Amino acid sequence: MANAEEFSELIRTGNLDFALLKPIDTQFLISFPRINWAQLPNGVLGVVLIVVSLNDLSDDTSKIINPLMLVPFLFFVTCGALVMYSVMITLASTSIWFGRNQNLYNFWFYITNFYRYPM
Repeated sequence: MANAEEFSELIRTGNLDFALLKPIDTQFLISFPRINWAQLPNGVLGVVLIVVSLNDLSDDTSKIINPLMLVPFLFFVTCGALVMYSVMITLASTSIWFGRNQNLYNFWFYITNFYRYPM
């Protein structure tokens, strides 16, 4: 999200022109200029929680986890991440028209809350 917020600063300062001239995919360059490695333990913890919960489900004789169930699960998690990425890029691209998009975090907060807990 910090990289998406930086997109409006690239436009405002004129540094987006330099990003457009580089011989790399511009969307990739703007989306991932920095990676926050401090968030890596959150991802590892999420994977550990999924593995532990799947292990607890497999102890119940009525709910046996099939390895083929893993394929659609990974597919849907990937689709969800791509949808959230596209929403983030769409929100960030509004700064082209509006200049400084200071309410980007507010929109992102409401969208992620709706995404987690739909009506």
